[in-house]
Amino acid sequence: MTVAEVERIGSPDISRQDARKAYLAYKAAVLKSVKPEEKKEYEGLWRGYKEIAAGKQVIDLGQALHAAGVQEDTLYPRLAICRADASKVRVVMKPDGSAVFVDEAARWRSRNAKRMVKLPEGTFPSYVMQWNGGSPYRTRPGGALERGAWGQEATALVPIVPPHLHPRGALGNFHILWDAVWTPAPPKDPLLLRHLAGSLYAIVAHWDLTPLEQAVMRGRL
Repeated sequence: MTVAEVERIGSPDISRQDARKAYLAYKAAVLKSVKPEEKKEYEGLWRGYKEIAAGKQVIDLGQALHAAGVQEDTLYPRLAICRADASKVRVVMKPDGSAVFVDEAARWRSRNAKRMVKLPEGTFPSYVMQWNGGSPYRTRPGGALERGAWGQEATALVPIVPPHLHPRGALGNFHILWDAVWTPAPPKDPLLLRHLAGSLYAIVAHWDLTPLEQAVMRGRL
């Protein structure tokens, strides 16, 4: 699965009129709610329906990354996610199928939670690590060997956002989802996202990186 194939929530499955009705209903529910957890969920639904009512589409990030899975050659995620103001992203995968995407420049900072995107257990295929001859081997719980000397971390370049697609406000308030390239090469075909709540993100823009933009990005390697 590529970024272009990510399942999107919105029109025509949900009409803008129906989305507006739901948006107003959840907005009213937020004002009446007294339970913090309930209010937080209502706010997320309110924001999601508001985006759809405005003609935008939203995605369930966890579902999208789970459906995309991992690359056959690298065993790293097919899609990557990171804050839009980052230059490089690092993915850290865990045996339980969870993963963390973090701005490479900020990964050693003590307060970098805002620069992380965490995916829960089961998002990606689970595995166990076995050691043989000093090298780690990734195996399925059933024992089938997947890849020798496989690492749990990798880095990739974060796409450039063209000036005409720059959103209002700081880029740090947005994220980019793209077809990951876990080798020293520039990416292409990204989506600019705005986080709404939980695993829900609104699609702000979609573009293809030009050969010139890719050439400039090679300077980060």
